[in-house]
Amino acid sequence: MFDATKTKADEKADLDRFENCLEALRDLSDNAKIFCLVHKMDLLQENQRESIFQDKKNKIMELCGTDFGKRTEVFRTSIWDETLYKAWSQIVSILLPNIKQLEQSLSTFCQTVGANEAVIFERSTFLVISHHDSVNHEDVHRFEKISNIIKQFKLSCIKTNYQF
Repeated sequence: MFDATKTKADEKADLDRFENCLEALRDLSDNAKIFCLVHKMDLLQENQRESIFQDKKNKIMELCGTDFGKRTEVFRTSIWDETLYKAWSQIVSILLPNIKQLEQSLSTFCQTVGANEAVIFERSTFLVISHHDSVNHEDVHRFEKISNIIKQFKLSCIKTNYQF
């Protein structure tokens, strides 16, 4: 995780630590996937966010080089919006070995039952694992909203001693 608001000196220290991690990965796990979050993007002025994110992403990707470059994902995140939820959902999906088969099964399921959309959430965190939709949806935050509704329902069940 990289802090988007750090000074150049602190950023250099972070990049040095990241480079040390990359060296360890080269020795111990050279086929690893790497996920980097550029966090606290909300604290930046809106007109600077894109350029600062691209600058940090370029530095990260430069360090990854050809060894890890194709297996590295960089996400911009904040705790104050849906970006962190979205990033973690994508990370979980990427890590699943059979995600393509799951996506195909969701597509078949939707066609079979005539559903516009189907979503699979992870059981304990309610992160989106996969989804299929056959129509465009205006609300891009719907998965996070559904996840929060399910979490609240789960808490209500726990409080009333009903099994979720």
